[in-house]
Amino acid sequence: MPESQKKELFSAGITYMVSGEYAFAFSCFTQAGKSDLPTLYNKALCYYYLSLYNDCRSLLLEAERLLPPLTERLPENLPEAVLRWEYEKSPAGCPMPEDAPDNLAAVQLLRLKAKVSARLHLHTEVRTIHARLGNKYQHIEELIKNIQP
Repeated sequence: MPESQKKELFSAGITYMVSGEYAFAFSCFTQAGKSDLPTLYNKALCYYYLSLYNDCRSLLLEAERLLPPLTERLPENLPEAVLRWEYEKSPAGCPMPEDAPDNLAAVQLLRLKAKVSARLHLHTEVRTIHARLGNKYQHIEELIKNIQP
């Protein structure tokens, strides 16, 4: 399949995903035949929204292996108000663009992995992800608060 057609399928997958058509999105990502980080993440996100948490986690683990080490950091030069919004209000679980920078892709992947790990009662994993992300994300903090001691 030509690369241009793969890009079109990826783009269609994102469009379907944003519209809540997760089965169609998954189909587009699968038809594109790619196993890169954005494709694996977006397929995992489809699984997440379809409540297929084990399948989601499997794809996230596969995608995580494609990340360079120590990339889960936001740029340090963001304005404080922007960082505060990111840590306190940014929704976890949005589609990943095809050309996402490694550091942002890592943060995005780990945030979704925390959510799915909580659903699967993998509490140590949730805490580990929270620490990897600097203990800054409020939604992960809430997941940890909801863990039964």
